[in-house]
Amino acid sequence: MTEPATRVLLIEDDPGDSRLVAGMLASAGGSNFAVEHADCLSVGLAHLAAGAIDVVLLDLGLPDSDGLETFDRVHRGAPEVPIVVLGRVDDEAPAMEAARRGAHDYLVKGRMDAHALGRAVRYAVTRARAEAALSESRRALSTLMDNLPGMAYRCKNNQNWTMEFVSSGCYELTGYEPEDLINDSVVSYAQLVHPDDWRDSWEDVQAALKEKRPYQLTYRIRTAGGEEKWVWEQGVGIRAPDGEVVALEGLIIDMSERRRAEQASKLLATAVEQGAEAILITDLDGTIQYVNPSFERITGYSREDAVGKTPAILKSGKHDNAFYREMWKTLARGDVWTGHFINRRKDGTLYRQEATISPVRDASGTIVSYVSAARDATREVELEEQLRQSQKMEAIGQLAGGIAHDFNNLLTAIMGNSELLLSRLAPDDPRRADLEEIREAGVRAAGLTRQLLAFSRRQVLEPVVLNLNEVVANVSKMIQRVIGEQVELVTVLDADLGLVNADPGQVEQVVLNLAVNARDAMPEGGRLVIETANADLDEEYVGSHAPVESGSYVMLAVSDSGAGMNEETRTRIFEPFFTTKESGKGTGLGLSTVYGIVKQSNGYIWVYSEMGQGTTFKVYLPRVDSPVERVGDAGLAASGSAQLSFVGDETALLVEDDDAVRTVVRRTLEGNGYNVIETRSAGEAVLLAEEYASTIDFLITDLIMPETSGRDLAQTISALRPGIKVLYMSGYSDNAVQRHGMVSSDMEFIAKPFTQDKLLEKIRQVLATRSTDSKH
Repeated sequence: MTEPATRVLLIEDDPGDSRLVAGMLASAGGSNFAVEHADCLSVGLAHLAAGAIDVVLLDLGLPDSDGLETFDRVHRGAPEVPIVVLGRVDDEAPAMEAARRGAHDYLVKGRMDAHALGRAVRYAVTRARAEAALSESRRALSTLMDNLPGMAYRCKNNQNWTMEFVSSGCYELTGYEPEDLINDSVVSYAQLVHPDDWRDSWEDVQAALKEKRPYQLTYRIRTAGGEEKWVWEQGVGIRAPDGEVVALEGLIIDMSERRRAEQASKLLATAVEQGAEAILITDLDGTIQYVNPSFERITGYSREDAVGKTPAILKSGKHDNAFYREMWKTLARGDVWTGHFINRRKDGTLYRQEATISPVRDASGTIVSYVSAARDATREVELEEQLRQSQKMEAIGQLAGGIAHDFNNLLTAIMGNSELLLSRLAPDDPRRADLEEIREAGVRAAGLTRQLLAFSRRQVLEPVVLNLNEVVANVSKMIQRVIGEQVELVTVLDADLGLVNADPGQVEQVVLNLAVNARDAMPEGGRLVIETANADLDEEYVGSHAPVESGSYVMLAVSDSGAGMNEETRTRIFEPFFTTKESGKGTGLGLSTVYGIVKQSNGYIWVYSEMGQGTTFKVYLPRVDSPVERVGDAGLAASGSAQLSFVGDETALLVEDDDAVRTVVRRTLEGNGYNVIETRSAGEAVLLAEEYASTIDFLITDLIMPETSGRDLAQTISALRPGIKVLYMSGYSDNAVQRHGMVSSDMEFIAKPFTQDKLLEKIRQVLATRSTDSKH
């Protein structure tokens, strides 16, 4: 493509010089020149006014103008067009002065040749175009700087951040004019930075410069008016050829409003995300749009499981269609619905929920969605049920005690009169056999009343300070005779067992009655385990076991490998005359007697049982100080033990289907430095083991869960995480759970309830052991 000709205006009144210059331009190599000629200034100015001129060759001596005035008039007429002055040999001074006033060059007639002339013209045009481009660039840059949403700057890399340039946005951002910051004339920029933020900002900038990367900062400034603003800054170091940082250049933007909005949004999101209540948002059709972590924790459904579904995934079948129709009718009216649900978790277990569902309206008042805030009331209901059960037992006890008291009066009369009549009859009197039957019936009835009195805690006790190990040892031979050869009797007695204040005869009756009950639960034979241990029940345990009081206890556990009990039987097991045995096989007073003796001894009894998994009764009697003067030493030992530290930083995978227990364990571990991943489901535990990105050091799992056994779960996770340590938990005692291969003796186990120290100590023991993957 041919380069367009350079348009040259030659203003020269001498025809000879005009032809000479035109010839030189025609013969000058490297450019294509198109020459227009004017023989006076007025004609030349007319050409300039018409435009399309790239450069002017100007003779200062013209018929209608002479000297520097000629240059000035041409320069004013077209200031953007470059001028090359043609001076005279005998007087170069005017041409030199014109160059000082803005001419791009000057040449002397008689000394110039075609090459010099062509070069001067090309240079003048190139320079003018470069200056025009630079001017446009500066104009565009100035426009850009003036319209930036903040303040652009160039500053020195000193601790004042001395500004060399700031854009006009300086005033809106800081309240200072740009010139106030230039060279720190009024204030340095560093003085505007909040004192609490300056050091970190300075260090972040220096770190970025050292790593030769841009820097980004967020900090506070104080404006000229005293206002505090949050700003965001991004910049880069400008380096000399030798690599030295000579300046910083960047942009600073006010983000105060954005930060306030982000903080408000973050606060709201945090409240929703971390709230204890399950939050669920649906559209008008009931399709779930959002659930928070508490929803996931309570229901077992992940966010991915729930979003896109409807709340029908939680239906338990415990509410009829009319219940839900009434709820939706209330919501459709725009009213708030409050009520209780019995819902079903993902694992199939039921839970109780107290919920408030509210319509959400847009700016026009139209209902666009519904939000439900619900709390898991399961534990609360369970505690209420425990309290009701305790109150019911108390009421039954009062009734039984009253009946026994009155009945004993009747029995006294019956038995006394029988004996009086017997004393009056001859040995061979045929009426004697009938009277003896009446007396024996009275004796048996008296035995029943003694049991009723035991349940009602109205019998006379003779408590002494004793060691339960001695009681178990004394009654073991009798128990073995009672349970027969088909049942294996195992005793596991704590050698350092504390002392209790109880009636030894009554405690023997407790052990014997529990053993007989265990034998009846194992008609085909099995294993009976009697254990003793010290137990410290803390506030967290008490919180889920009303009306237990915290403190130091001695535990007596009796466990069997029998058929176990369902929930309905378990809740009634201590009621007088309640029995699951067939008619004629029991009075239903054995366990109620145990209950009464334990309660009258200021103790507590709990039963753990699941169908097919046997039963464990745990009796807790208050621990008392030894009458021997060893209290001080014991106290010192306990104090020293309490000072031991069991903190850690390992990661635990916690699997427990009981929400209260899982919460206690998690809080205990996290409070002592551990990282905890938790779930109530074995299936979710396997997914967590597969997907968790970092190391999982140990697994804590309940031994018996709805989906699978803890041992099967441990085997699956050990295959995914070779070397992982395992700790099992159960409401059964640690020796009772070893029956039928549920847990082998070389596997780590802790029995519920346990204190925090016992749990932490056990975990440190587990983590200190050599990996035994093959055993899990």
